[in-house]
Amino acid sequence: MSCNPSTIVSHLSAFSRLLLISVLFLLIPAYAKQTGIPGCADIDNLEETFNFETSSLNDLLLCFCKIKTDSSVAISCLYGSSLEDLNKAISLVADANATVDEVNRSLG
Repeated sequence: MSCNPSTIVSHLSAFSRLLLISVLFLLIPAYAKQTGIPGCADIDNLEETFNFETSSLNDLLLCFCKIKTDSSVAISCLYGSSLEDLNKAISLVADANATVDEVNRSLG
C-alpha cells in the first residue's frame, strides 16, 4: 500500500475531508501570525527573525512590523528612518494580505 497523499485523501469520508480542511484553515493563520511579515522584522523578536551573520545591517529596515491580530499590524519606525522605510514596510504588510492599523515613530 502506497502513501500517496492523493490516494489517502480520496479514501477519506466527506466528514473527514471537512474536518481536515477546517483544521488547515485554523492552522494557517496561526502559522502566519508566528512567522510575522516577511521582510519586516518584529523588533521584539529581532534576534530570532533577523540573521545578523548573513545580512548587512544596512539592509535592515528601520520600520518594524508587530502583528496585533491575524490581519492587523502595527508599524513602528525608529528615529532616523525615512519615508522610504515606512513605504516599504506598508508594502510588505500589504503583500502579506494584512492591514496596517497603527503607525508609531520612536525618538530613540
